[in-house]
Amino acid sequence: TRSEGQPFRVFVLSRNVEEGSVTLDRPIVNTTKVASGRTWAWTMAQRYTRLTALTTPGLATTSDLESAGG
Repeated sequence: TRSEGQPFRVFVLSRNVEEGSVTLDRPIVNTTKVASGRTWAWTMAQRYTRLTALTTPGLATTSDLESAGG
């Protein structure tokens, strides 16, 4: 919840390049696992990363993002 009158940030995801969207040249493969070994959504608990991390050459997995400080 957010308190009335408090600022908050909204990120709009779009495929419209004219709106400043960026298309990655490769998928980022989710390698995040829970203790049992089951795949877990990397975006759970509101994960954030920088665009520079997503576009780093050689970065291909969510584990790579974690290592890069994403």
